[in-house]
Amino acid sequence: MLVSARGRLILEKLLVSSFPISIDTMAKTLGVSSRTIRRDLDEITSICTDYDLKLIIRNNTLSIDGLEKNIQTFKWHLFDLSYSEFTPLERQNFILKQLIKSNDTLTITSLANELNVTESTIRADLLKIKDEYGQSIKIDTKRGTGISLIATEIEKRTIIRNMVHNTISTPLLVQFLYQNDTDTNRLFIKDRLLGLIDDNRLIIVDQELKKWHETQEYKLADESYFTLLVHVSIAVERIKEQELVKVYDTNIEDIVESDEYQDAIQILSNIMDTPQTDLPENEIIYVAQYLRSAKLKDSHHLIERDTMRATNLAQKLIHRIQNDLDYHFNDETLLKGLITHLRSALRRLDQNMMISNPLIDSIKEEHGLLFNTISKAVEDIFVDIYVNEDEIGYLVLHFGAAIIQSQKKKFSCLIVCSSGIGTSKMLLTRIQKTFPQFSKLKTTSVFDVLQRDDHQLYDIIISTLDLGNVNFDYLLVSPILSNQDIENITSHLSLMNVNSLRYETPQSVSLNEAMDYFETLSKTSTLMSQLIEDFEVRMLTVNSNSIEDYIRAMCLVAMTQSESEPELVVKSMLNGGHKNSFAIPNTHLAFFHERSAGIKKSTLKVFPLTQPIQILGLDNRNHWVNTFILLLAPEKLEQYELELLSFTSSLIIDNEEAPGIFEMGDQNEITTYLVSRYRGFIQKGV
Repeated sequence: MLVSARGRLILEKLLVSSFPISIDTMAKTLGVSSRTIRRDLDEITSICTDYDLKLIIRNNTLSIDGLEKNIQTFKWHLFDLSYSEFTPLERQNFILKQLIKSNDTLTITSLANELNVTESTIRADLLKIKDEYGQSIKIDTKRGTGISLIATEIEKRTIIRNMVHNTISTPLLVQFLYQNDTDTNRLFIKDRLLGLIDDNRLIIVDQELKKWHETQEYKLADESYFTLLVHVSIAVERIKEQELVKVYDTNIEDIVESDEYQDAIQILSNIMDTPQTDLPENEIIYVAQYLRSAKLKDSHHLIERDTMRATNLAQKLIHRIQNDLDYHFNDETLLKGLITHLRSALRRLDQNMMISNPLIDSIKEEHGLLFNTISKAVEDIFVDIYVNEDEIGYLVLHFGAAIIQSQKKKFSCLIVCSSGIGTSKMLLTRIQKTFPQFSKLKTTSVFDVLQRDDHQLYDIIISTLDLGNVNFDYLLVSPILSNQDIENITSHLSLMNVNSLRYETPQSVSLNEAMDYFETLSKTSTLMSQLIEDFEVRMLTVNSNSIEDYIRAMCLVAMTQSESEPELVVKSMLNGGHKNSFAIPNTHLAFFHERSAGIKKSTLKVFPLTQPIQILGLDNRNHWVNTFILLLAPEKLEQYELELLSFTSSLIIDNEEAPGIFEMGDQNEITTYLVSRYRGFIQKGV
């Protein structure tokens, strides 16, 4: 049986959806009219009937009904139906595949003949490819000389990853590798891999990566693991084809000396059944970078470059979204969650790794406003970093979860009716059932609310009457509380400033928990006092351009009053490289930090320089700086010490005010700033 390209797309959308899809939504998704979708329904109905399934058309929505085993069988057989044409995505993937595989130029005429379409269609597909991949791809289309792909080997591998990502999801990979290895499944996966990755080799790579994964202290998230699996499989495939990575622009010494480098040697040698000495070094480095980027946990360092960078971007993003939505996020969980996510995401983005987000379509549909707001903010904040929709989708989930969590908090509500009785009681009952987050509900009359000031005690005021020109905000609703009223109240609650909430239910704690809390509070306060007492601003004079001399001079000043070992710390900081010292973009500050066995107590110092010096920044660019900030800590720290010192590090990039204060070099001003922020840290709770 033949199935049209659009008919297959409609079937795929219906089979993966848990809910009916409206005809209008389907039309919008496929870029056609609703009338066109309706014309295709006879074809869809006929195909469903052949598999004992039924196309349900009800209230302008579409769904497929039938036994689960029939639906599953149809999912796997769908690809085996004869196609009367290629879908646009299939054509575009075919064109990209030919461009990647060919070292010569291709002609539009030859591509049109192979795909049985017009040359105009091929030109339109080329424009779509350029639009889809943006600046990450360059196709040369000079008239008379054909078309060719202008890309490095690393860029080609990124394109291959994107193509595979667009055609095969993580659940399909899981089912192929671990759940249902049948001939039908294998053919299905082989078709989806586009001939760019051998399905047998994918299984071998998975087996080797699982061995490596089992030896790691920290386990990868499933999505990170399968992203790594595809990247390594692509690398092996390209090595087999003798299409090798030629050169790296970045400093690779850190990678070559890492555990991941040795792991990459072992993994590649086993997969390719090749002696370790015959493996191309650049390919070892390539795989090692992906092994490192896939890890979700940082090392034992206090606050490495990735953490500082992630903290900076997370704080800017939260601040921007708060302003754009006029919504305040006071949940520390959001900041911590974003930092943890961005640490890994930034490593992926820096190396053009792509991670798939199976929820992206539903995220864009259900959280359109939030998605668009975050997309614009990311575009403005993540300078020189291209962030695709899948990554943005994960950021939306973090913010969305914070909003939902805030909605679980308790609100107080005042209901205003004509007399405060009768209809108000009916409305009260309806609101209680609809909005359980209202922990305090009170009804009142128009007279009372206008004569008294007790409206200030409530988070939200709902009225069945127009109150005219009053000095407080309220929502006007119907006495029967219509569906539109419910939507308006829900929207209002989701956008309320969580800081204004009152009447929160106190949390009960045991005596032991209370004693632990106060003990931690006491220890934290002691450490704060120590940092403030030892803090100083000291002019640093070094007659050298060597960063080693600057680090040694700072350590000698910072550690003279203790039993610490300066030379041990200097050596440790130099071995740490860029992750232990870096310039902060858009400032004249450089931050140095270290945890070492040679340090006996934590200390914070600021060193204005007599002459500026260039330091590599968080953005991997050199910056002129005139002030060094040094934060030292012992190697072994308790949790409260880690939290306070990490907080201290983040203060330097907390907002636009902080860099200016540190650059001024006024010890009293900086001390006042630290005391103020430490007070806020205590008030938020240790």
